[in-house]
Amino acid sequence: MTARILPAAPTTRDLGDIFDRLFSHAGDGDWLERIDAELAAEIVSLFHHGEAENESGWNSLHADLEDAMVQLAARVRVTGSLREMRCRLVKPTFRELPFQRLAPAVESLFERGAHSAIEEFTAELNHVRGAADACDLAVDEITKQLEASGVNVGLVYDLERIRAQVRRLELLLEVWSSPVLDAQRVLAVLADLVRQNHEHRSLKALFRQNLHLLTRSIVERTAETGEHYVARTRSEYFGMLRSALGGGAITGLTTMMKLLLGKLALAGFFKGAAFSVNYAGSFVTIQLAGFTLATKQPAATAPALARRMEELRDTERREALVDEIVCLVRSQTAAIAGNLLAVIPATLLLHWGWVMITGHASLDEAKAQKIVGSLSVLSAAWPFAIFTGFLLWLSSLFAAWIDNWFALHELRASLAYHRRVQYWLGPSRAARVALWFERNIAGLAGNISLGVMLGMIPEVAAFFGAPLDVRHVTLSTGQFAAALS
Repeated sequence: MTARILPAAPTTRDLGDIFDRLFSHAGDGDWLERIDAELAAEIVSLFHHGEAENESGWNSLHADLEDAMVQLAARVRVTGSLREMRCRLVKPTFRELPFQRLAPAVESLFERGAHSAIEEFTAELNHVRGAADACDLAVDEITKQLEASGVNVGLVYDLERIRAQVRRLELLLEVWSSPVLDAQRVLAVLADLVRQNHEHRSLKALFRQNLHLLTRSIVERTAETGEHYVARTRSEYFGMLRSALGGGAITGLTTMMKLLLGKLALAGFFKGAAFSVNYAGSFVTIQLAGFTLATKQPAATAPALARRMEELRDTERREALVDEIVCLVRSQTAAIAGNLLAVIPATLLLHWGWVMITGHASLDEAKAQKIVGSLSVLSAAWPFAIFTGFLLWLSSLFAAWIDNWFALHELRASLAYHRRVQYWLGPSRAARVALWFERNIAGLAGNISLGVMLGMIPEVAAFFGAPLDVRHVTLSTGQFAAALS
């Protein structure tokens, strides 16, 4: 970031800085690689133009390549020795780690390979390549472990750095080991170095690499939860409908609480906090009771659908994806129908009960007319509903992040074996509590964060004078029923 803002020094000994000045655009590597063979030979010959016999020693590329490969192997050894790396690899001893074997293989090649027979040189060269391949396989193994144990941004950066260093070493090894490289291959190597240099200095590339693993983790983890929201059989469909009826009934109570809280003379912040507690408590109650809220379903079922979209070349997989989409639509329809069929009578019953107890309606005529007008198809309900969908997406991201954080820090084991927890609950109950948190922490985080956003964001927006509101389909239907009554 600072390199792009601050002016560069006029002189430098860093080849990466020289590359940035000569090839300042990310697409420079592409046109370098497209240069035809004849022009490439002429470009390479320019470096030897006017070279006298006593000037042949100016080119120290061979020794520089060896120094660069030794340095790369040393960096791979140091980074691969980190505890976060070692604990995710199944290896008997520290010295047998693939990252530890790369540097000795490179040094052995330079010491014995250059002065040995062709067979021994080839064997040493293959030994280095095998060690580099073993490092790549180890990185892949650690990456797969991240999907199960949680994503750590720092560790992801180290893994990508090892991968890039091994790739650079293999590229330099090709140049060093080839007696003569044709001019076009020289420019292809140069183009690859230009691309790697830009990618190494690119914040966009770093963000993309970290986001790739994080989204993989979100899909893998949330997809397991999303499978429970897909009705594939007749019994599962009616089970989804019953679950949605329960969610709608609780949302009716939430609607009445919101209307009554709105009658209190509270400052904007405290009113938003009260709404947040109401929403979050309702969503958590629906989760713990095993009921369904239709608007929460897409955030859970989308990762399940995304996991089935990974491989679509096979006809059977495409047909399975179509069947899954049909089941998702059917499940979503059942959830919406159940929510709306239950929230209207539940709200009306609670409203009439409040009238019978207090003698007053839960909202006055002006408020009722305002609610009905705000839900018209000609009003701003559409953009507000879209904004609410965006908040639902944010809550699902927060839930996935909390789930990843819980797994990364191994909090299930920490809770199960914590001395105070075991003292108060006992070992077996502590283990059950830890398992319960592991299964429900994502849902709790998502529901609480959504409740806070639905309650606080309209009040914060009103403080700044922004015409921003939320439209939750089930809550809005309940408010509409109360307003009509």
